[in-house]
Amino acid sequence: MASRLKPLTSLDVQRLKETSFVGGASGLQCVVSPGGTKSWRLFYRLAGSGKRRSMTLGRYPSLSLSDARKLAHEKLAMAGDGKDPKAERTERVEARVVSVGQLVERYLAWSASNNAPRTLESKQSAFDVHILPKVGALPLIDLGRRQILTILDGLSDKPAMRRQLYLYLSHFFGWCVERELTHTNPIADLKPPKPVRARERVLTDQEIDA
Repeated sequence: MASRLKPLTSLDVQRLKETSFVGGASGLQCVVSPGGTKSWRLFYRLAGSGKRRSMTLGRYPSLSLSDARKLAHEKLAMAGDGKDPKAERTERVEARVVSVGQLVERYLAWSASNNAPRTLESKQSAFDVHILPKVGALPLIDLGRRQILTILDGLSDKPAMRRQLYLYLSHFFGWCVERELTHTNPIADLKPPKPVRARERVLTDQEIDA
């Protein structure tokens, strides 16, 4: 077993001519291809399952021996808690290709069954005009506070719309977090724009006479 091996050194890994377990982390293996390229592979067992699984961790030397061991320990800890590290990585990859526009479409479809028609129409317009043209093509995982603040700041001359858009975005991100489409709400601790007071207008003489 790998845990019984004498841990190899970086120099030992450099000299490897065939695939070998390297020790220092249970199940960590340095895979040597026929052309001499080296990469890291980890064997693990998910808690509650006796089935042996494996996943690649990266290429050597881009991922050094010490970093490979550190990463292996992190993945083994996940597996020990019953979380499949390979599935977790797949979810991250999927998150990088799901765009803001795709998720807004799903969010609005959900809103159609949960909001009043006027609210849905307002949301649709807000996203269509202010969000999708600017960041709709971005992967959701790449949409951060900086881009959102840029959009909101661009509405400084329309304070009512600025606050409304902030509220819609806040609810959208909360909806995504609840469904584990993202792990963070980039504007969760962002101070919301102040409510806009209703305008007061003085009646003209003609209106008073009327």
